[in-house]
Amino acid sequence: MVRYRDTLWCDGCGVEIRWKPVVKDQRSYCCRRCLNGEVCDCAETLEDYPTASSKQPGVPSSLPINELVDS
Repeated sequence: MVRYRDTLWCDGCGVEIRWKPVVKDQRSYCCRRCLNGEVCDCAETLEDYPTASSKQPGVPSSLPINELVDS
């Protein structure tokens, strides 16, 4: 897991994670595709996701629902 201050990056593709990550073996992934070593499209989704400093409430419905993965 890579963190710089309060920023978290995916251990699979390197995209900034602004939502709840998928976590396995102390590594954080942006989605299940990255967890499985597949190509993901989260970088495109990130463009629509509000930043921490954004005043826009809510989360776009196109975001993947991530969950904690047991080791």
